[in-house]
Amino acid sequence: MKESILELKDLDKVYPNGTHAVRSVSYRLDEGGCYAFLGPNGAGKSTTISMVCGLCIPTSGSIHFFDTDIRKDPASYRSSIGVVSQHANLELDLTAAQNLRIHANLYDLPRREYPERAERLLKVAGLQDKKDEVVRSLSGGMKRKLQIIRALLHDPGLLILDEPTVGLDPASRRAIWDILLSLKRAGKTILFSTHYMEEAHTYADSISIIHQGSIIKRGTADSLIDDLGSWCRLEYEGMAKRVSFFPTHEEALEGTGSPVVELIVRKTTLEDVFIDLTGKELEK
Repeated sequence: MKESILELKDLDKVYPNGTHAVRSVSYRLDEGGCYAFLGPNGAGKSTTISMVCGLCIPTSGSIHFFDTDIRKDPASYRSSIGVVSQHANLELDLTAAQNLRIHANLYDLPRREYPERAERLLKVAGLQDKKDEVVRSLSGGMKRKLQIIRALLHDPGLLILDEPTVGLDPASRRAIWDILLSLKRAGKTILFSTHYMEEAHTYADSISIIHQGSIIKRGTADSLIDDLGSWCRLEYEGMAKRVSFFPTHEEALEGTGSPVVELIVRKTTLEDVFIDLTGKELEK
């Protein structure tokens, strides 16, 4: 059995204005896995991520890192995680190399280790030819890759990313995930939030669907789909649409018992699961 690297216990967050952003979230991450929080904007994903990063204090509940409450030694915990925020927080008027140097100084990285480690990470991200360029001149995808390798510079075991590919074009999103998958293969544990269905389905070992501040369902993409029904039948009659789910293709193809204008049978998707659970579609 894999060792638990992070465990959230009954996390709640209520803001001063009365907004109950997170409601009794309990969650466990095992070492070496890739975990996704899937949900729309305002569901509580970013607030949960902020609490995990130590940037937001829970109203109640606890977070344990290797069985130790992170409040007992927050400095040690922060040095053990790498954080990539949703919004670019780089020094835009400095070069890529200078941004990495600042991070190395903040984490007291030995000077003898920094050059080799920085060069290796720049190469992994395909940024070795951009290291002396001012960050302001880099593309959105390059900036996000720089954020990721900066978070890795002090060699954390747990990488936490809030919407790591939001706003990026498909090619940049794929490049980001090439980096993250190589990190997973190297044994890093990854926790990320997203509202992109295909990212959660393709890359996450475990998906937690968050709605109105609570985790309402969790599992692998395949298990979530199987629980609903592997095959989906859509029946159209006039302006009305009826959606039904079935365990087999044969059952989905069986007669409807009433005339329809159009009938579509297809494989169930993760988006179908989300809509069935929450009654709403995710923003594209």
